[in-house]
Amino acid sequence: MGSINTGVLRLPADSDCLAGLLKHLLADEPTPPELMPRKRRHIRQGRAAGRTISYAEIDWGVSGPKALTWMLRQTGEDLHAQPQHVLYPIPAGRNWLFLRPDVPLGRIEKEDTLSAHLFNTVKGGLRGAQARPQEGCYIDRVCQRHAVDPNAFTIPGD
Repeated sequence: MGSINTGVLRLPADSDCLAGLLKHLLADEPTPPELMPRKRRHIRQGRAAGRTISYAEIDWGVSGPKALTWMLRQTGEDLHAQPQHVLYPIPAGRNWLFLRPDVPLGRIEKEDTLSAHLFNTVKGGLRGAQARPQEGCYIDRVCQRHAVDPNAFTIPGD
């Protein structure tokens, strides 16, 4: 099972998951239980040596999707999550599907898909003044569908 993404999230104020996440994330020295045992051991050893290890030193996603998924599963609230294709139809490792004109629309969108998250690696392929979505690719088709001129909304280069 993958993680539950945090890009579109709504939890009620009295959510057990929300309370647990806040307690976990605001702890002085959190040890994320969703980390691999080797990494948890590294954190414990660092703290035993007197080092303070914060979330900034831990892997990306640990305080986001990984923590959320772990806590949602702990509280049983993961049952309310939408299937991946509703909000994140393409996983991060398959971003190229957004940029290729030979990929059929049905491979990305299903009838109940509400959005498609563009991960940074997709946006990276569209940076700079000359970068435009290739004609016929998913991004180009969505721009046409919504009457958006991609030339008016370029992604600045690094």
